[in-house]
Order: sequence, then structure tokens, then C-alpha cells
Amino acid sequence: MDGKGTAYVIIQRYGAKKMDQMVNINTYAHAEEPNQIAKELGCEGIHGITRDKDIVKRVIDDAKRRLSNENWPQKYRDMFDSVEGIRILPVHMHPTQEETMNNLVPGSDDLPFIGIGDALHALPPWSGMSGNYALVDAADLASGLLIEQQQQQHKSGWTPSSIATMLRGQEKKFLQRTEDRREHGIRTGIFMNDYMSSTAINNFDILSLFLGKKFQWNDPEAIIVSTFLRSLTLLNRWDDYGVPISKVEQESK
Repeated sequence: MDGKGTAYVIIQRYGAKKMDQMVNINTYAHAEEPNQIAKELGCEGIHGITRDKDIVKRVIDDAKRRLSNENWPQKYRDMFDSVEGIRILPVHMHPTQEETMNNLVPGSDDLPFIGIGDALHALPPWSGMSGNYALVDAADLASGLLIEQQQQQHKSGWTPSSIATMLRGQEKKFLQRTEDRREHGIRTGIFMNDYMSSTAINNFDILSLFLGKKFQWNDPEAIIVSTFLRSLTLLNRWDDYGVPISKVEQESK
């Protein structure tokens, strides 16, 4: 928070009991290239979580630097001192269906292989549907194979050509149904980047970030999301999830 933009930090807790102390601390950084942050921190090529002390220290130092403005209380920087492992996770998204179809490899139509889920139509986390689409793909592919088997029982049997034809049809269907979420993901990603980098914390609206557009009271989608999140916040404050509220915070409320 430097008066020009807003830094985004999420603390995700594991377990609902008071003795459950494990959390994830997530910070977001925008870059021109997917692996740019990893390169800058000397973490390129590392997959999954690493506990290498030198790498962990570099990431912790970078996180503290991002929160170095005086508007961030010291306790937010201090919480990184307990970090034991880190993971740098680039967010990838496959291109639009039109671009994908324009780059098909000539002569690949008869290959008896298929891509489903993220292998075919990777979406960003804010699409809200990536995992769901993968499950539906798997179910539809299984159904397609069963139908093909039943049809071939009345013909000459399975052939590589018949299987490939069925698989190409399934792939096309899988791509088509994710296209609206892909376009939404692109628009939302552009909005998130611009909004966070240009909006001072005093004017920052978390609902706009979640929506991927400016919050407006005459927008039904915005009202639904706002009602849902405010209800969760109310439940959290009532139950408190075992996280104590400091005396200073109580007095300020």
C-alpha cells in the first residue's frame, strides 16, 4: 500500500479447532511473463513446495518488501517469520477456442488421444469452474466411450479411426462449453491487475475484486455476491474461528 495501489494478502487457515495452527499465507504479484517472479527470486524450475532455507528466505524477504509501506502494521510482516515452506505458482490459462483450433497440428485428427480438464482448457482460479469442468469432462468422456462401444457392437467393431473421430468430437464440445468462462477470466484478470495497481487502499473494494468489475447496487450479480460474503463475515465474527481479536481492534470497533 503506497497510496497508489493495493497489495493483496490472504491467510488461509486449516482446521476449525482452536488447536489447529497451520495456515497458508498467499500474496499475489502481477508479471508480464508467467515465470518472471520465479526467475527474479532464483526459484525457476522448482515445482511444488520447497523448504530450501535460502529460497524460503528470499521469498520471505520479498514478501516483507511488498508490505514495507508504513500503512502495513508490523505484525503482517512478522507473520512471515514462521513460514517453513514456499511455493511460487504461476497462473496459466489456455488460449481461446478459435486460437486453439487455428493451431491444430496437421494430420492429428486421427490420433486416438484426447485432452480433458486443465490439459485441454486450463482456466484461472477466479473462473470459479476449472475443477468442475474437469469432472464433467471425465464423466462425458466415459459416457462417450460407452456409447461408442454400443454402436460398434452393431458394426465391424472398434477401429482407431472411429475412436479418434469420437475423441475429436468430445474435445470440441469440451472447448466450446468453457469458452464463456475463458472470456470472463480474461476480462477479470485485466480488471484485477488494473484495479489493484491503481486503487489506493482507502478506495479499495474487495467485492469489486471478486466480481471482476466495479461494484454497483443495481447489478443483481453484485448483490448476490455481496450478500453471500457478508453472511460469511457475520458467521465468522460470531464464531470467531478461535482467532482472538486484539484489544486495540476491539476498541476501534
